[in-house]
Amino acid sequence: MIDEKIEKEMEITKKIFETNQAARQKAGIKLRWPVRGIVITSKKKEVAETVKHMKEILMNMCNSKIVSISSQKPKGDFVGNDFDYGILFLDKSMDEWTRSEAMFRELVRYVQEMRKTNKFNVNESIKLSINSDQKTNKKLQEYKEKIMHEVGAKKVIIGKVSGKIKGQLKFENIMIEIVFDKI
Repeated sequence: MIDEKIEKEMEITKKIFETNQAARQKAGIKLRWPVRGIVITSKKKEVAETVKHMKEILMNMCNSKIVSISSQKPKGDFVGNDFDYGILFLDKSMDEWTRSEAMFRELVRYVQEMRKTNKFNVNESIKLSINSDQKTNKKLQEYKEKIMHEVGAKKVIIGKVSGKIKGQLKFENIMIEIVFDKI
């Protein structure tokens, strides 16, 4: 049996996701960085229904805190992209949460890349140490548990570094020193 309504919703969801990716590219926002919100303007009833039914999925797929439907263009720092069902507006503004979350994701990606470069097995645990400026170290402290989980670390030390495998991550104008060893 084919459920035409679900098929249509999946088609619209896919188009929204693809348009989100194009808008991110236009705005210079990496896919792994979260955005504050996406607003879709459309005169088509099925788009509003899809956004309502698929909201959680769209938030996850589009890496957005909010996905909403509106009858008019939103005010603020948005980039717009037309698509078959309307216009998608992506919020380009970075608040403290989106900036911190983007930094966390870049850090995780960089550590995983370092692990791969140094031929670590996925199951091998590490002792990770991270150091940056005082404000960044404080922010990283809030993410300590998530960092441990994401990079396979048994221990994470923030504020001083020691170990054999060394690297530096530049995020915006912040330098983060990253050092780790196998446990």
